[in-house]
Amino acid sequence: MMSRFHFPRILLPAFASVLLVACLAPAAGAATHVVTQVDMSFSPPDVTINVGDTVQWVWTAGFHTITNGVDLADPTVGKKFDASLNPTTTTFSYTFTSPGTVAYFCRPHLLFGMTGTVTVQAASGIDDVPARGPLALASAPNPFNPRTLIGYTLPAAAHVDAAVHDAAGRLVRQLAVSLAQDAGRHELAWDGADDGGRMMPAGVYLVTVSGAGLREGTKVTLAK
Repeated sequence: MMSRFHFPRILLPAFASVLLVACLAPAAGAATHVVTQVDMSFSPPDVTINVGDTVQWVWTAGFHTITNGVDLADPTVGKKFDASLNPTTTTFSYTFTSPGTVAYFCRPHLLFGMTGTVTVQAASGIDDVPARGPLALASAPNPFNPRTLIGYTLPAAAHVDAAVHDAAGRLVRQLAVSLAQDAGRHELAWDGADDGGRMMPAGVYLVTVSGAGLREGTKVTLAK
């Protein structure tokens, strides 16, 4: 089944930088990673994600917290998140907007070693494009102005995430967030604008698409 998505083009002054995903509808980022609470531990306790991705902690039993920091003496404890995980609040999600390693723990069970880390990698750089694989990801026209179509093939029905990053790895546009699509060839359109409808400057950008357990990227060039 072929699907096409078109976005309205709003002509506003171009600007050279964009806000990070936290300021640009951070609802889901590029992907969601699930960490499950199992007894007095997290599974898996340590995850590696990309900037803009979300970690979702899932409750199974007991009363816990998801608190950022190494321990209670950490001066940053609870500054990013400090949420309950219990029979009433069975999930907690947090979108990570900058690279680095964030430690977290459960307040009631810290002494039992109920800790973990989230390692946040910078978004794939322009010079580190994932190899073309089963998705057969490609764009046309390329270079483009004012619009390019991002084509890809899903081997099975999946929820698709697609995003555009600039050369510095900053999120520019979320083209799809958990978009349900059937197996087969699909297309998404990018009109050169960011999530706020502002036209981006000419240059090279990275489009990534993930779905059906696959993730690929392709360079696109926005021409003047």
